[in-house]
Amino acid sequence: VVVEGDRVSGLTIGRRASVGRPDRTGNKILNNQAGGVTIDAARAITLIGNEIIGNGAAGTPQIELVNGANDGIAPPVIDSVTARVRGQRMPQYDVRGSVSGEAGDRFYVDFYGNRAVDARQIYLGRVLVTVRSGGVGTFRYLARANTSETGGVDSISATATVATTLLGSTSEFSAEVVPTLS
Repeated sequence: VVVEGDRVSGLTIGRRASVGRPDRTGNKILNNQAGGVTIDAARAITLIGNEIIGNGAAGTPQIELVNGANDGIAPPVIDSVTARVRGQRMPQYDVRGSVSGEAGDRFYVDFYGNRAVDARQIYLGRVLVTVRSGGVGTFRYLARANTSETGGVDSISATATVATTLLGSTSEFSAEVVPTLS
């Protein structure tokens, strides 16, 4: 499904659904006047592997949870992204950060590379994280953009999806982090 440019609002979801897949065949929600995806008062909405970028004015959430949607799951926090370039066509990205929740909670953290040159968002993959007794689960993920793409990514963002149910609730996007070179 492509929802692009001719809509005031990208996509509003108000019921149980799973949108996208972690195999890079997700939907494209691009360049709409308002936000990309708004989840309104619904729970267990899963958003994985979609390209959701360039919607609304700068700073507009590309995924927005309103009215208690998805139980207000917190997005992951990306502490650092280091790009490693060693004669490769595509750099490798070392992404480190954390998710918060109750001890024993499990989350899939899905990573997205954002490219300004062609206004694209590339699904980079996922890691499973378990929250420890202190309420925080840490992650480290080595990502590489699809080798058919040219150049690297300008920033990386992530979402967290509850991994303990069939359809897990997905968070809003984390803040974008610009890679530093190692």
